[in-house]
Amino acid sequence: MCPKALANSSAGRRMAFYGFSPDLSADGEFNWSMRKFLVMVIAALVIVLGFSSLSNASTTSTVTIHYQPAAGNTDDWNLWLWEPSQNGFNVDFTATDAFGKVATYTFDHSVTDIGFIVKVGNFSKKDGTIDRSIRNFVNGNAEVWVRGGVVTVYTANPDIVVPKPVLPTWAQSASIYEVNVRQFSSAAAGSKFVAVKAQLPRLKALGVKILWLMPIYPISVEGRKGSLGSPYAVSDYKAVNPEFGSLASLKSLVDAAHAQGFHVIFDWVANHTGLDNVWTVHKDWYQTVVNGVIQPNSDWTDVADLNYENADMRAAMIDAMKYWVNTVGIDGYRCDFSGGVPTDFWEEANTQLQAIKPLFMLSENGNDYSQLQSAFVANYGWSLLNDLNAAARNKGDAFEFIGTLKQVANEYPKGTFPMTFITNHDENSWNGTEYERLGTFVKRFSALYFTIPGMPLIYNGQEIGLKRRLQFFENDPITWTSSSMTDFYRKLVALKTKNPALWNGSAGGTVKQYMGSNDNVLTYTRVKGTNKVVVVINLTAKAQTDVVKLGSAAAGTFYKYSTGVKTKLVSSQKFVVPANGFEIYSTVLTK
Repeated sequence: MCPKALANSSAGRRMAFYGFSPDLSADGEFNWSMRKFLVMVIAALVIVLGFSSLSNASTTSTVTIHYQPAAGNTDDWNLWLWEPSQNGFNVDFTATDAFGKVATYTFDHSVTDIGFIVKVGNFSKKDGTIDRSIRNFVNGNAEVWVRGGVVTVYTANPDIVVPKPVLPTWAQSASIYEVNVRQFSSAAAGSKFVAVKAQLPRLKALGVKILWLMPIYPISVEGRKGSLGSPYAVSDYKAVNPEFGSLASLKSLVDAAHAQGFHVIFDWVANHTGLDNVWTVHKDWYQTVVNGVIQPNSDWTDVADLNYENADMRAAMIDAMKYWVNTVGIDGYRCDFSGGVPTDFWEEANTQLQAIKPLFMLSENGNDYSQLQSAFVANYGWSLLNDLNAAARNKGDAFEFIGTLKQVANEYPKGTFPMTFITNHDENSWNGTEYERLGTFVKRFSALYFTIPGMPLIYNGQEIGLKRRLQFFENDPITWTSSSMTDFYRKLVALKTKNPALWNGSAGGTVKQYMGSNDNVLTYTRVKGTNKVVVVINLTAKAQTDVVKLGSAAAGTFYKYSTGVKTKLVSSQKFVVPANGFEIYSTVLTK
């Protein structure tokens, strides 16, 4: 390739991007400016002067690039490699493997960042217009896989099929309960885990099977919000927050929960850490570093975003996740802001974690269903919550729920599902209690989110009708009182547990909505084998009558949820639903 062509090529532009722009002489040779030359000399002097502090660093770096051509004869294809502010050079493919062609090059010095393109001969052709880069060096070396025509640089062989997440059998009929450890009790600092353990019998009577503990790790002091800080600003992934208790008291809680039939999942914060996390000694583990200082997230100012191009950080993250499974025996993770973390990390983490034992992996990401393909079996039902909030505000009719009820069938990969809810720690603290947002619809929409496809969540305090926003950065304990809402949710959990049609993922039945004679009544069914559930919800504040053509598939003998009395439903069924009310019919009696 001639010098002018190189200067105008994407490779030349890449060199210019790194601050090394060529001047072209009349004879076509490179003449680098004195300014650039001086910069390079100064940089060399800095390296020499700082060598003693880097005596333990790797003195060479080996890069291995596996390339899978898209199609055609690629015998003459090779690579053009460059370092920032350095000339590029040719590297030939010298071997093949099951993936494709393989090129290896060893630098005589330590490298942390290179760019490369795939080309034919002397730049007569390129792999599209793609320039690629490698920054994931481990112990001074890097190995990557590249597919023809695809810009992604893989850190693991993409041809190796990642096992899809599978719902553990113990989670098939489960409902989930969120424990905000800080606010769960008024116990003194250091005794919070003990207080949760004391209430396990009450939670067992409620019928929930999975306990999700909000982050139990120490909280960073630097940038702390409020007096106690956010539990999502983690200072050490392998330690316990002394505000809550000790490692021994945490393990005692998990052991006691297992003994009473629960499974326990931890909250995992992989996108970011607190500003004084023990990992901050590794500045290259973070996304934004200015003048040697790790920068906080521009929105969540008490945390800093992690750099998932760093393989050492990835390995440490997976190691920390495995630590809690092996040390405390937890049964899965609820993964905070999982959409901010690359899917291939979650795939790798899921593969390694599931090798220990079957785990329930829940993603907070509610907008991108692609992570459900290979990394998670469930995600957040944010869209359902938004639909319910809107329905309560706008007082819509049954037509408004067509998309809501079809969402899982239309958008979710087979076997995956949302966690459904009307409140959680974020919604309660920042957007209001379910009573503020849903008003008189709380009971009706609770019946809905417990009976549509998904795993229903109860947030602590919801089962006593808590009508107070819990503070997020301060100690603000729940005052536990007796409430009719406790039995209300206990019965919904029992309905869910006893009826296979309502189970989670592929274990449950599909949903079918029926448009009857009255648009103010929402009617749908769930059917799994011989088990059937019919749900009828009045969307108004007045009693409503509706005639629904259920057909023979949904007809039969049922138990009426409100009374337990046997009732026969016919193919063309008349329903009378009280004001602000609902009714459920199931082939299994629920008490």
